[in-house]
Amino acid sequence: MWCSFGFSTVVMLANIFAKPLFPAILQSPINAGAFCMIAGLIIVPVVSLITPKMDKAYVDQVFSCYDRQVTVNVTDSIGDNK
Repeated sequence: MWCSFGFSTVVMLANIFAKPLFPAILQSPINAGAFCMIAGLIIVPVVSLITPKMDKAYVDQVFSCYDRQVTVNVTDSIGDNK
């Protein structure tokens, strides 16, 4: 995610300050932004494949706040309408 953010920030700043260096189709800020979003769909998975996975114990600790059980009345439930 950070690589995609950095790439998009650099591209958009370059688009603002060095617009003539971009191809005609990317000189519009909207087109440059769309290009950055599409590039992010490629950058994020590629970087995720290259970087090492996080330690399982750390991930479990981060998401441990979701391990509590919550009981609600049926009238408050979003589940089946039986």
